[in-house]
Amino acid sequence: MIKRLEDLPAGVIGFETGGTLSAEDYRDVLLPALTGAAEAGRCGASSSSPSSTG
Repeated sequence: MIKRLEDLPAGVIGFETGGTLSAEDYRDVLLPALTGAAEAGRCGASSSSPSSTG
């Protein structure tokens, strides 16, 4: 699962990942966001993945 993070500073895109990542996650969430940022001339990104405990 990839979820786009909201409420980030201008020019920054962020994502939260968890569980199993699928081709659809990349195609539907990550790729459009990165393509849009590149076309706008922005390249800052942030990623967050919950740590597993146990």
